[in-house]
Amino acid sequence: MLLELKSLDSGYGFLQVLWDVSLSVDEGEFVALIGPNGAGKSTLLRIMAGLDKDFSGEAWAAKGARVGYLPGDLAMYPNLTGKDTLTYFSNLRGGVDWAYVNTLAARLEADLAKKIGDLSTGNRQKVAIVQAFMHDPERLILDEPTSGLDPVLQHEFAKLVGETA
Repeated sequence: MLLELKSLDSGYGFLQVLWDVSLSVDEGEFVALIGPNGAGKSTLLRIMAGLDKDFSGEAWAAKGARVGYLPGDLAMYPNLTGKDTLTYFSNLRGGVDWAYVNTLAARLEADLAKKIGDLSTGNRQKVAIVQAFMHDPERLILDEPTSGLDPVLQHEFAKLVGETA
């Protein structure tokens, strides 16, 4: 079992966003969360990634698993290039295979030489996707990963997810 949630509740002040959520995910399984804005999808994903501890219930995840996490809006420094940004994330993870990073960037047509602040929303999203995949994760937690991507790159993204599973 890669992940298990039991009777999970979470909220912000007086606003309850998750009620009695139970979920288990085994190796090789895909889970999609569908719901309106404000339904708690991103909160649940942050809990699954181990980034949000403000909940009641149980959340268990395989220890030591490499997690590729892509939030709905990854904050990146606008004055850094895509390459600088990925170097920063690589250092946090203890290094990556840069040949693989370059392959990912080429597949997604990500220009790593430009500053993040000079990129369109879709082109920033390409850098963010490379960040989530670049360390060969065992588990992916992706929040609206194709937001801003054109249909051709959405297809390439789907192929990449399929290869990772």
